[in-house]
Amino acid sequence: MPKLKSHIGSPVRFKAPPSLRGAPTRNGKIIDEVWADESERDPPQHEHHDPHCWGHYAFCSQRIEWDEGGYSVRLAYYRLPCKGSVWQFASQTTVETKPSVIKLLLERTLAKADWFKKPGRCTD
Repeated sequence: MPKLKSHIGSPVRFKAPPSLRGAPTRNGKIIDEVWADESERDPPQHEHHDPHCWGHYAFCSQRIEWDEGGYSVRLAYYRLPCKGSVWQFASQTTVETKPSVIKLLLERTLAKADWFKKPGRCTD
């Protein structure tokens, strides 16, 4: 099973939505990242034969430095299909905005203490 590599130093390219024809593409690079659970980047091989298996997921936050100047934070995830051998970027439409907005969103989310009292779906 392949370990999901760090993406620090990797380029990013954001295309404008189709409705904004002619809008410039944004280019930058990932300059830092943090993972929700490091062990999810190196999962054990699936030994079952469940045809409905969704695979493995790894969640992270990435700091992006833009070529035109400035920074943003992206909340992202990667997916390794069940019995797959290649991790896929699975956050084509995810939260990415200036750090102050991400900070406010996460603070307000964490303030909802009752949201975190019950286990989540899957393997929580």
